[in-house]
Amino acid sequence: MGKKELKKEDVIKVWKALDRNRDKKWIGLNAVCAEMGIKRYHVEQLFQGESLTEVKQRHGIRTAPQEEPYTRDRLLEKFDHIVSEHGIPTWKQIRFGGISESAIKRLFKKTDDPKRDLVKEYHEWLKKNDPHSQNLDLVEKHLKGEDKPKVSPVPTAETSRRKTRLSEKTEGRTYGPPLNYENLVYAPANEQGVVVLFAMMSKHLQYSIEGVWQDSFPDCEATRLERGGSRRRVKIEFEYRSKDFENHCHDPNGCDVLVCWKDNWKDRPATIEVIELSKEIEKMLSTKK
Repeated sequence: MGKKELKKEDVIKVWKALDRNRDKKWIGLNAVCAEMGIKRYHVEQLFQGESLTEVKQRHGIRTAPQEEPYTRDRLLEKFDHIVSEHGIPTWKQIRFGGISESAIKRLFKKTDDPKRDLVKEYHEWLKKNDPHSQNLDLVEKHLKGEDKPKVSPVPTAETSRRKTRLSEKTEGRTYGPPLNYENLVYAPANEQGVVVLFAMMSKHLQYSIEGVWQDSFPDCEATRLERGGSRRRVKIEFEYRSKDFENHCHDPNGCDVLVCWKDNWKDRPATIEVIELSKEIEKMLSTKK
């Protein structure tokens, strides 16, 4: 007897049942797939072309905070807070501030540079809603290109010899303690450093990286070698500290593995596997001695 054909109604029924039985946390697609014993890929194919967030809203299933759609004014208010904290932010700072690139493109994209489109809209919004804001001058200088950093002088032998402290800050950049692993001089000091180090250690950790994304959750998709020689597909999120996962309101059901430099999340869900690279590299280097 063949397998029963997977239908949208079946997925929605299970999703709604799980949502009713969960007191606080929202239910992600991974939890639905685990309950039904099916692969995430098959559900994504079933709903291809549809927004799963809109599907959940349509059927009364709770959504995660990061899934709530932004209105134009709400997004600009949020962006105003980010600019007040960081100045003109990077994509990473925008993302950590709770705004996705897809939301920006949906509301503001006019050219091939959606971030600049957003800044232009924000400039007009500030002039109308908060003309005395300190951010207004900052944005105007940015749009005129007057905020570009000056070229730093080439370091001399004397300045190079000063790089002996365990953690130092030069030219506005913070370096971690000396690591000297392969061709990585310093340990990670941020999430990007964690991504680089994981990529360098991935073969040792028995992972094969298939893709890394900056503007979506989770950050990475990979396969991992399991006992018996089979490979398992896993979704990975990168954080500098594991607790940042919760601080960024990520859905615990949305990834399998959390890769970090320092594991400081004591009450994390048992469903999330954590790889603490500082411990992993310490073990790896100790075995080579």
